[in-house]
Amino acid sequence: MKKTFLYIMISLFLVLLLVFILMYFEIGNSRYEKKQCEVIAKNMNTVSKYEDGICFLKMNNTYIPKGMIKEMYL
Repeated sequence: MKKTFLYIMISLFLVLLLVFILMYFEIGNSRYEKKQCEVIAKNMNTVSKYEDGICFLKMNNTYIPKGMIKEMYL
């Protein structure tokens, strides 16, 4: 009984550790994407806005998603 309880506790600890590690990498990734959005806006001499994982660049007083701008200039 004690061995089973110990195995369950160790398993729960490892699962929680894995969840926290994955959350940490997700937060770091969004910070990197936001910084990348700011760099692109600076290179294009415009303003950027980052919402819900999407980079918007200001063009003609309208915020346009970065993906649409690429399509417009291809």
